[in-house]
Amino acid sequence: MYRPVILVLCSLILLQACVQGMSPLGMRRCLCKGPGANYADLKQIKKFEVFPPSSKCEKMEVIVKFKHRGRRGMCLNPDSKFAKKLMEFAKKKSSGKKEN
Repeated sequence: MYRPVILVLCSLILLQACVQGMSPLGMRRCLCKGPGANYADLKQIKKFEVFPPSSKCEKMEVIVKFKHRGRRGMCLNPDSKFAKKLMEFAKKKSSGKKEN
């Protein structure tokens, strides 16, 4: 008799967790596994992307894409001096652009 009620309540709790943007089992979907590299060859970098903490991943992620197609993207340690300088440079460069 209580079994259907318990099943419905558990289903509602799991559904609520999914609606709020979190995995029902508490799993995160970060793009980077581990801390990331502290340095990347600046001459080989094509672009980089910064992903702030979100409901999918609680840490900031910095991903570097390389010029050569044979190399995949690489995660940088956002706390490394290199990553901080790279983000600072990009911020200065984007704030220096004039709007039309």
